[in-house]
Amino acid sequence: MRTPRQAARVAGLDPDGALFLFRYDKEEVGLHWAMPGGGLDAGETPRAGAAGRATPRHPGRSAWD
Repeated sequence: MRTPRQAARVAGLDPDGALFLFRYDKEEVGLHWAMPGGGLDAGETPRAGAAGRATPRHPGRSAWD
């Protein structure tokens, strides 16, 4: 069973207006599409969580690579 928690998502648009989505296929909820993001850490604000998830994790690469 899934445990509900607060999350932050980021809307990524390309210059033509296409929305960047991830495809998930999880046993608990099945196939679905969602914007990049994830659960918030304890004490993390939605704004800080969204900013952290939009930041590249690998220097020199974009968040979308």
